[in-house]
Amino acid sequence: MEFIVGRPADTSENEAKRRIDSIKSLYRNQCDEQGVDYWKPISLTYARKIARGEQNPLIYNVSHMGKRDQYHASEDFFIFRQLQRVGVNLVADDPFALQRGEAVVKQLFQEQIDKAVAQAIRDVRSKYPELDEPPVVPDDPSTAELTTFHEALRQFRQYLLETSPKTEAGQLIDNRRKRRDQARWLIETHDDIPLWQLNKTECQKLVSYWGNRPETKKSKRCSNSHSKHMIACLTAFFEWCDESDLRWNKPKGKLDRTILKLPQDKKNNGFGQIGPETYKVHQLAQLAKAADNQGKLILGLSLNCAFGAAEIGRITAECFFSGVHPHAELLNLDSTPDDWFCYFRWNRPKSDVYGEWLLWEEVIPLVEWGIDRAKNVGQDRLILSKRNRPFYRDHAKNKQTSFANWFNALRKPFLSDDFPAHPFGTLRDTLPSILRHEYSQEISSVCLAHGETGSDSLIECYTSRPFGKLHTAIRELKGKFQPVLDELVVT
Repeated sequence: MEFIVGRPADTSENEAKRRIDSIKSLYRNQCDEQGVDYWKPISLTYARKIARGEQNPLIYNVSHMGKRDQYHASEDFFIFRQLQRVGVNLVADDPFALQRGEAVVKQLFQEQIDKAVAQAIRDVRSKYPELDEPPVVPDDPSTAELTTFHEALRQFRQYLLETSPKTEAGQLIDNRRKRRDQARWLIETHDDIPLWQLNKTECQKLVSYWGNRPETKKSKRCSNSHSKHMIACLTAFFEWCDESDLRWNKPKGKLDRTILKLPQDKKNNGFGQIGPETYKVHQLAQLAKAADNQGKLILGLSLNCAFGAAEIGRITAECFFSGVHPHAELLNLDSTPDDWFCYFRWNRPKSDVYGEWLLWEEVIPLVEWGIDRAKNVGQDRLILSKRNRPFYRDHAKNKQTSFANWFNALRKPFLSDDFPAHPFGTLRDTLPSILRHEYSQEISSVCLAHGETGSDSLIECYTSRPFGKLHTAIRELKGKFQPVLDELVVT
């Protein structure tokens, strides 16, 4: 099909190109819409109008019968909307006639839907006469959201993938990655239902399921924390559905988000109030004796600085300084030229906290060994795998797996009734627990680098956080850990 899109005398080259592009777009859209590969008469009519350069938007002339009769107007409404769907920019010369036609179409659709629903109910009742109650149907089937619960959850997961903050490596930040996993678990756990059936009662059932702490695959009731996170995911999903293009509104009123408390919960178990269980000093000494140099460095930093895998795994040579502390007088600290300090500003989603720890003299040679080893293999981080790759995997789903595997292997030969299987994370609890009981909760909190500082200036950090008291306490507590420190010898 050929079109004349103007003459050089009265049509610019850009205008001619615009008309050609509009005609091509119209043809592609009408072919896709109607599954054909040729011009439909009504589309061709408007393609010729575009070629002639008629005003934009084009005028749709409602038929004479459509202007007089609402049922004929419904035909004009169908044609008008079809042209709009394939990309024709239109306005009607009689918009009120089209409104009357649209009302007729809606009425016809509603009648067809009502008949179909009634017939479906009759079919179900005849096939299943034992049903006491009729099937539930939406108040207005014509406006019911046809998307299902599972389909909406999949859209929610895609939304999180496309809109969530990313790390420098392009990975989702941890809490958003976990939220996507939680949405997947909801799909795997709950039956699929039409979204229109998700009223307040059904929403409460979903929340209460997790509030009741269901059994895991290991036949144990899930943790309070897991239930809390799953309920938070449901709440976020409800909010997203309410604000999305889906025809679903969040039920009014609050949902009961109570989480069941179980006897095995630590905080309800009498002595659970005392705090986390940790290894005894003689048990730690056994582990230190069996560890290699890197293992000793990990143990030393865990005990000396209350570090976990995320801290130890990201330690570099730049995290240490030695000599008399530059702010010793301000800190009221008796510092010497032989002192070593470790400092860190945590890269956490919820805080940006400066922390600083005096090192015990037995830990210093291990740090020097780690710095030399990292330099020799061309790495920044001190804790490395056998292939000289970082132990802490920033971009992995489970970043701390290497530490857990290493610690499980180290303690395995010692496990017995007298040697508990506390996880690796309990090592960092050892020093803060003693600090809290023998010094103060504030010093324990500073040791764990909790809270936020008001400024990035180190001077202001020192004036607001008692690092001098922490360093003094670490020095004074060295004797309690001497059996372990005696085993932290570089081999």
